[in-house]
Amino acid sequence: MSAVRVRSLLRHEMRMDALVRLITAAAAGGVLTLAFEPVAAWPLAFAALALVAWATLGVGFWAATATGFVFAATFWLLHIEWLTMYLGAVPWLALGLFMSLEWALGLGLAGWFVRRGMARLAHPALLAALWAAVWVAREALSSRVPYGGFAWGHISWTQSYSPLLSLSSWIGLPALSGLVVFVSVLPVCWMLTWRFPRWRAWLGGAVAVAVWALVPAWGSVTSAQGQLRVAAVQGNANAGLFSNETPGTILRNHLDAAEAVVDEDFDVMVWPENAVDLDVLRNASARAAVTEFVDRMGRPLVLGSVTTRGDDVYNSVIVWLPGVGPTQVYDKRHPVPFAEYMPDRWLWRPLAPDLVDLVPRGFSFGQASGNLDVAGVNAGVLICFETSDSDLVRGLVSGGAQVILAPTNNADFGHSDEAAQQLAITRAQAVAAGRSVVNVSTVSSSAIIDAGGAQLASLEDFTSGAMIATVPLHDAWAPSQLMGPVVEVGALLVAAGALVQRAALRVRRGRTASDQR
Repeated sequence: MSAVRVRSLLRHEMRMDALVRLITAAAAGGVLTLAFEPVAAWPLAFAALALVAWATLGVGFWAATATGFVFAATFWLLHIEWLTMYLGAVPWLALGLFMSLEWALGLGLAGWFVRRGMARLAHPALLAALWAAVWVAREALSSRVPYGGFAWGHISWTQSYSPLLSLSSWIGLPALSGLVVFVSVLPVCWMLTWRFPRWRAWLGGAVAVAVWALVPAWGSVTSAQGQLRVAAVQGNANAGLFSNETPGTILRNHLDAAEAVVDEDFDVMVWPENAVDLDVLRNASARAAVTEFVDRMGRPLVLGSVTTRGDDVYNSVIVWLPGVGPTQVYDKRHPVPFAEYMPDRWLWRPLAPDLVDLVPRGFSFGQASGNLDVAGVNAGVLICFETSDSDLVRGLVSGGAQVILAPTNNADFGHSDEAAQQLAITRAQAVAAGRSVVNVSTVSSSAIIDAGGAQLASLEDFTSGAMIATVPLHDAWAPSQLMGPVVEVGALLVAAGALVQRAALRVRRGRTASDQR
């Protein structure tokens, strides 16, 4: 390609003006929203990423950042609209725009790196791989910082109902995100460099498509080693953080729903997060009611309750044994910032005192592992939003978890899309980790999912009831247990290396220019 053609491409003359790119970016954000629940049209993730790549690749850092911000803001403000049901528009805007800024900076860096690569006539596959690496690196950071991160918009979640999800148990969810991004961006890189693939590239693509076609046949990467019969109860209770129910009502809802199956055949019963609306370890009436029920049932009960020890308040899951009482407690290790606790109150309160004061006292952070002995089985526990924390999932599997229990409380979000989005995340984690998951909510969406992603049982939203299923147990580690962290570290190193290389090049050019004066 001639230098004139490269300069023409870099000036974006082939894609009209900035306004067209901004409109394209906004459209891409809307399309990406449709790839997530409740529509869950997973192929649209590829289309959305191709559109935003077309709008941002080949331009400078600031132009790509601005265009990327339009894309991200459109996506985030649509994707987490359910947050307005909890605290109104201010937190929704704050979180949506913060996440948009994170995404925009990542797109700005990716666009800047690829622009330099285009100027040097780098191979389109290399450019697409670099763009994908920056995306995965940004996902890795946004999963952890600030305040424990927010992983709700990962591209891998769009594939929760795709045949590609089976691949995640081999390569991990970060690599699945990177693969989707790479495949989406590669045709755009070919187009922008005017380098059309030769027969070897077409052959490689055909082989890749053939491999993908075989993915559904691979199934779960770990074989089952035993089973556990689980009953999970959805009380259909108004268990929101600001619920005005009479104390004890939510407990009564779950006791009533559990009574319908108390004589059925199962090994353990699981209740949701906050299923007991009194401190069951300290309140005499709640403790007596649960003790009477469990002793009569004759099998273990795993329940969610807010507990207090000393000056600390915890969001807890408790194992309750017949004739014994509470034996093990897991305290939530990743409370939700600005909802379950208020980080840096000194910083945020001057900006929105009324909202900050709605959380007068936050939950303390649990320190112990979520691996609990439940009916002789090593069960890993994740509470609500913790299902999106892949570090916690890997920690449970490393700790020997044979099954994952995921009690949750979605009552604050009403009939919005939040619960369906969370269930899609939970399904992806189940397949990637090679573990069955019992996802049981106070209101919706309760389901039991095996390690291959099959739904073994479910309950209708906003109904009171119980589901019973024989859940396969797994001991072996899926390759994703190791591949996930390796891919994330590799992507961060690639992104950091590209940034250092660009910075060093600028310094060298500055010195050369200075010497020539």
